[in-house]
Amino acid sequence: MDDFNITAEVHRVIDAKIEAGCVVNVTFVAAEVLAGKPNIEGDDAPFYRVCTHKEIVRIAKRAIAILVLMGVPV
Repeated sequence: MDDFNITAEVHRVIDAKIEAGCVVNVTFVAAEVLAGKPNIEGDDAPFYRVCTHKEIVRIAKRAIAILVLMGVPV
């Protein structure tokens, strides 16, 4: 999986929440994306989960900021 695919997945989650009329919360977006990737295993799994969560939150914040600038209610 590359940056483009991760960003696309975050956008899909955000779009689904907007279409459902839900408020978009970056923490919930990150949790939903990570829930779809349960196979982070091994001794270093906690490290990778923390790093991945932070990166997904960063991507979601950027996506939401763009939507806000476009006037989309989130």
